[in-house]
Amino acid sequence: MKKYNIVFLDESGVETNDYSNTKDIHEWKLSAFREGGLTIVRSGLSKDIEKAD
Repeated sequence: MKKYNIVFLDESGVETNDYSNTKDIHEWKLSAFREGGLTIVRSGLSKDIEKAD
């Protein structure tokens, strides 16, 4: 099963992770986070995000 990850800055400026099990939910959350004014650091498949660290 693929797992999607969004890394964003919370209200305190701390990097926070959010995980989704489907691409549709991932895209919905990404859109909602952006509309809410959160800063997205990176997003994508979890395995790809972990390689970037």
